[in-house]
Amino acid sequence: MGKNKHVGMFSALRGASITVWRSSVLLNLCAVSSFFEGAMYVFILLWTPALRALDKHPEEQGYAGPPLGIVFATFMVCCMLGTSVFAILTSMGVRPSLLLVSVLMLSAASCLIIAQTSNDTMSYTAMLLFEACIGAYYPAMSTLKGSVVPEDQRAAIYSVFRLPLNLVVLLNLFSNLRFEQSFGVCAVMLALSIVLQLRVVAWEGGISHAVWRSKEPRLILKRKDSTVVDGNVTREISEKHHPNNSEGGVKRRHSFSLEKV
Repeated sequence: MGKNKHVGMFSALRGASITVWRSSVLLNLCAVSSFFEGAMYVFILLWTPALRALDKHPEEQGYAGPPLGIVFATFMVCCMLGTSVFAILTSMGVRPSLLLVSVLMLSAASCLIIAQTSNDTMSYTAMLLFEACIGAYYPAMSTLKGSVVPEDQRAAIYSVFRLPLNLVVLLNLFSNLRFEQSFGVCAVMLALSIVLQLRVVAWEGGISHAVWRSKEPRLILKRKDSTVVDGNVTREISEKHHPNNSEGGVKRRHSFSLEKV
């Protein structure tokens, strides 16, 4: 029984991997989520040593270090603020996929600031911005995944998405980089994810245009003696056959209607 369960699990993962590999939009989403969430986990592990390394007051007697509890509380407030901004913008009609592009841009900028500056205030401000981006990222990505990932393979595909994410985090941590270098790598990953997300936006725009075109009303002529005659515009069309026809010289009048389809 247990053997069959493991066989079924690996079969589902294999099928999900094939589905992701054959779908360019799923492949792009997988890379975007791996890069952003990988950068997020690196941030979670390194924000404390980064603030301590940038702290300019360790020589003061009795100084206990940066107030990490207050810092973490402000992070959570910014995360909630990012989620609220997402809700407001989407209620105004902004597409989550486009909003995700802006989130990735701001995230890349914040990681780059942390990697380049030695000012603790600027680094802390960039960290607050990154936390706000995290708050907006998760509802945006969840909405996008919900509209793209096939329902029958959803759990297996989400598991496949986790594999490159874990690889990104492990490579970044085991490389033994300084925190500036780690955040620089995160900025590069996020910059690459912007390009991939723009491809997802282009794909989504093409699908939306195709659906709109399929729903566009078209006028067609329908014979009145057919089964689909509900138009409100009717015109009489006179037809004169060739004299060689069996009904030569006889005018036939047919009623047609213009119908929207």
